[in-house]
Parts: sequence; C-alpha cells; structure tokens
Amino acid sequence: MKYWMAFSERTTLQKHLGILRRWKKGGIELNLVTYNAIIYVFCYAGMLEEAMKFVGKMLVRGIKPDAFTFNILINGNCRTSKIETAIQLLDAMSAEGWCPDIISYTSLICGICECIGLEQVSVYLHRMGNEGIFPNVATWNFLVRFLFSKVGFSAAVDFLDSIIQDQKIVSVNPM
Repeated sequence: MKYWMAFSERTTLQKHLGILRRWKKGGIELNLVTYNAIIYVFCYAGMLEEAMKFVGKMLVRGIKPDAFTFNILINGNCRTSKIETAIQLLDAMSAEGWCPDIISYTSLICGICECIGLEQVSVYLHRMGNEGIFPNVATWNFLVRFLFSKVGFSAAVDFLDSIIQDQKIVSVNPM
C-alpha cells in the first residue's frame, strides 16, 4: 500500500490504469488493500465517480469496504466540496459496523469549515465527543488557522472556548 501511494504521487493516472490492466491479464486478483489504493488514487485526482465504480467492483467480488476505504472516500468528497456525500458516507460507515475515527471526523470538519460554516462544525465536534473521539493536533491546527483567517481573533477565541468547555478537552496546543 505504501508503495502504491508513493508511486501515485509520481506517476500519471494512465500509468496506474496500465498496471491494473497488466495485473488483470496476468491473473492477479485485487484484494482490499489494492482496491483501497486504487480508490485513493482516483480520489486524490478528484475522480470520485471512478472511485465509486471501484467500490462497486469490490462489492461485486464480495469485498466489503473497511474504515480505511470510507476515510478515503470521505476525504475525497470533502476535498471536492461534496460535503453532503461525505456526511452520508460517515453515516454509511457506522451502518456498516465501522466506527468513524479522528481521520473521518477531521476530514469532515475541514470540508464543513470550507463549504458550510461553523454551526455544522460544532455539530460534528460534539458528535465526536459523544463517541469518545477528541480533536487531535491536526484537527485543532486546521480549526485555529481557519478560524483566525476567516472570522477574526475575537470570534475564533469565543468559538474555541465554547468547544473546549463543552467537550472537556484537557489541553489544546496548536503550535
């Protein structure tokens, strides 16, 4: 998986597809890890429809998406401003028995900040806390940068204070 991910940043999508065709010709069966890598490449390229086609191919072969698959899809949809789809994927993730994690929520929070607004961010920060998941350094760093650049110092401090108090966060150090 690491090889494929590193490889994906240095080659074109066409080369990836060529490799897949050769694998198929050679009788190499794709597994969950390989499907996840392919889905990642499509999401990274902003080709979400193609990514979803591979999810369909996985399901046809009896391979169910795992938490990593859902996180890739959530992130890809957030990066392309398809927040409603990302929220649906988060709910589907839970319905399939996978617990959303800090990666799921951080991707969603970043997307919501950019596309919808702080009211919805509060909803998902509270949902995280209710599930026993608390923002990590990456989550806080994004929120602090976003808030200070978009709403100004005073509003950012007020928002962060309210979230910290509500979630009983022990410490916040975005530096």
